[in-house]
This record gives sequence, structure tokens and C-alpha cells, in this order.
Amino acid sequence: MVHFLIKNSDEHVCHLPVGIVVPDLAGWRKSTVSELPETVWFGVRPDWVCEVTSPATVKNDRRPK
Repeated sequence: MVHFLIKNSDEHVCHLPVGIVVPDLAGWRKSTVSELPETVWFGVRPDWVCEVTSPATVKNDRRPK
């Protein structure tokens, strides 16, 4: 069984070599990250991401990021 730490974008921003990424939900395997940092900026690539779409933000949700 694989265990994940999952956070919403209000809590963490992923600062990666390709740029800043703010997925709606992001998850890291506990084998990769044992606990999330206290800071908002996080430099470890998520193992899992989810973008939540809604009618109010559909244009932004469906564009390349």
C-alpha cells in the first residue's frame, strides 16, 4: 500500500525547475516526503496532482499550465 500526503493549493505552492505550479490538490508519497514543510514554498515535485474544474473558472481550468 502506498501512503500519500495530500494538500490543497491554499497551503503549498510547488516551486519547480519548470516554474511555479499551484495545483488544486497535490500529493506526495510518504516515501518521498515524510512530512510537508511549514513554509508555503515547496521544491519537491508532487507525485500526484488534481485540477478541479467548475463552471465559474472553466476557461482557466482547461488552459495549459
